[in-house]
Amino acid sequence: MDKAKQNKLLEIKDEVKDFHPLLRTLFNKIPNIKSVIYTQGPNEMGADFILTKDDEILGEENYIGCVVKVGQIKQDHSEIERQVEECKIERTIEGGKKRIILNEIWVISNSNITHNAQRKISTKFASSNIKFIAYETLGKLIDSHYPAYWDDIDFKTGAYLESVRKFADNLRRSNLISEAAGTIDYVEQRLKKESVNRKMSDKQRLRQYGVKQVLSSSDLLMIEAVMGTGKSTLLANLAMDMASVVSFNSNGNIPILLPFKEFISDFDCDVSSLINSVKTKISKDYGKKFLVMLDGFDESKMDSREKLSKIEKIVTTKPAELEVGLVITTRGFDDPELEKSLEKSFDRYSLCPLTTKQVVSLIGQVCKVKVGNRNLIKDLDKSPLMKVLPKTPISALLLAKLLNENIQEIPSTMTDLYGKYMELSLGRWDMDKGLQSQQEYDVVDNVTIELARFMMDNSLYEVSLGDAKELVNRYVNSRNLRIDKDEVFELWKGKADIFVVNRYKNTIRFRHRTFAEYFYAAGLDKNHNALISERMFDTYWSSTYFFFIGLQRDCPDILEEIGKINFSSDALRLMRVFNSGDYMLAAYLTPYTVVKKFFNDSMADAARIYCDTVSGKTKGGLSSLPTISLLCILTHTFCDTLGFEYFSEAIDERSLELCTRGVLNDVESVELFWLNSIQLSMGDKNAYDKMLENYGDSIPLALQRGIVEHANDVLKSTKGHTIVDRFIKKHERKIKKNLTLKQSVYDLYLEPILSLDKLDSNSDIVVS
Repeated sequence: MDKAKQNKLLEIKDEVKDFHPLLRTLFNKIPNIKSVIYTQGPNEMGADFILTKDDEILGEENYIGCVVKVGQIKQDHSEIERQVEECKIERTIEGGKKRIILNEIWVISNSNITHNAQRKISTKFASSNIKFIAYETLGKLIDSHYPAYWDDIDFKTGAYLESVRKFADNLRRSNLISEAAGTIDYVEQRLKKESVNRKMSDKQRLRQYGVKQVLSSSDLLMIEAVMGTGKSTLLANLAMDMASVVSFNSNGNIPILLPFKEFISDFDCDVSSLINSVKTKISKDYGKKFLVMLDGFDESKMDSREKLSKIEKIVTTKPAELEVGLVITTRGFDDPELEKSLEKSFDRYSLCPLTTKQVVSLIGQVCKVKVGNRNLIKDLDKSPLMKVLPKTPISALLLAKLLNENIQEIPSTMTDLYGKYMELSLGRWDMDKGLQSQQEYDVVDNVTIELARFMMDNSLYEVSLGDAKELVNRYVNSRNLRIDKDEVFELWKGKADIFVVNRYKNTIRFRHRTFAEYFYAAGLDKNHNALISERMFDTYWSSTYFFFIGLQRDCPDILEEIGKINFSSDALRLMRVFNSGDYMLAAYLTPYTVVKKFFNDSMADAARIYCDTVSGKTKGGLSSLPTISLLCILTHTFCDTLGFEYFSEAIDERSLELCTRGVLNDVESVELFWLNSIQLSMGDKNAYDKMLENYGDSIPLALQRGIVEHANDVLKSTKGHTIVDRFIKKHERKIKKNLTLKQSVYDLYLEPILSLDKLDSNSDIVVS
């Protein structure tokens, strides 16, 4: 052992505070040690620790009593002899359920145990199996099983950092399918800025950042992304990096990684309380700089008011006297009012989609094929799935799992992809191999649906294995099945591609939240009890209903029912507009006449929401935005959610109808503007021509500015696009010459709708 390591052991002075924690951590890392019981205190009966070690030859358990002392042990050490003598006494473990005799005794010191001391103790207790572990042997054990101890960090803080690394690694692995865990390289995910409060330039909106780059200038960060984008993996990798010895020694940041649900249940969203809890686990030399990472804000059922309340408490309880950075991950809010309130304290960023190259690379790493396999790439490129497949890690990994199993055809939709993956993972194809019966598969499938229902309805992250087993027992007992409940339970919880079992906490959870959402949807489909109500547009439930409609495929009645929903708030009414594109794509086998009506109704309702807001008829959170900000948010949302070839016929037909009416009201003008904006984003460079030719000067001023902004944004340069180019030049000249008009334009960009003198002026002003 080198001198530095020897000195680190010899410098341990406090047996209980320093040496015992080191040994407890070390013992838990030695593979053959099955359990570690810490008994130090008045009831120790000689042994500071009791270790249970497996006898691999006889298949029995041996019990080791550990006598621990700080400093050199000499032959006149009567305290050691007393403790060794007491180790011979019979004792109970496991809460008094089991009586044992210690088979072996370890005498452990961080220093030297003299030869005379060893001989005296061995002679006096010749009938006992005694081993002596001095600093040299102890150092070898640490080298083999706990090398991180030697890092230049105090033991207490080092143990905490290691616990963060372990939790982060488990989180990262638990969100991957089993084939991918530990075998794929992490794909660095990039962020882009999001904002509702100001109009960002193209350069600002398109620029991508690394998460560390953003954290260097932001201490309150909200990262938003759709399902399966890798939000948890992003935080897990950040936490693993921040908890590394190199990173910690460099910046001194104490990382804290926690599911948001636990932050609510254990700390009531109080940041100071969370940090004070962590301070008890680290050295007093640290505790000035913290990075708090909270995963899954969206995984708790909350309405907009509750979400805002949680955010406000986080901000107000963040200790001002400390240097605290805070990162929260969530699915998108789809609520401009909430987003505007959020931006008063948080910087908002979204996760960028993976590139096609990154998606193929992920698939190649999991599949037993080379990334450069041209046939694979060619087949994927031709697949309808690739046209709608989100460029996310989860979709790439699910597809890779299926390709690995040599499936006969590539899935055609996201719901189809999830369905095939779930069938594979639950053992549908094992029946052909004789590994699982039809009855076992049906029970496993139905119990999984029941678990998803229970967890989603009660907003649970995980459940105890006892509750899970009761779920299986209740299902089997209520049916006349000749099946072993224990065997089925073991078979069910062993589906490692679906579930994660935590053997330390005795809990089980779905490997990915979307898995629970899919099975909940499968239950709605199987039991025909889906509630078509406004809740399907709540962020917590929207993905579940996406899967449900995807399982239906041909569902005109459902789309018609959705169209009849009476919403209790404009926020949910707006979310209907935001989610309608996904639901229509999921219902792709529905007669297109029904889809077109649903599409037209959604667009018209969105236009009414906009017009009611800017006219002052509706006074809500949206009214706190400037007119152009609201218009741009809705325009970009529709281009993103409706800019698919599937909607082209509906868009073209409705656009032509509105363009030939001769006179349009405000709602119809807004609707036509959005339809043309979607067409432009889909590649029709002349999309605005008919609107400008037919309605030119009668187009409301806000929509004229919308045409200028969106055309410049999509086309980059309008030169060569005669009608749009001519309109923009003429429009800009008139604004320069007319001070009243210029002030009106400034108001549209800068003034909240509520503060305008004439709230209906924005839809009436035209450039004549």
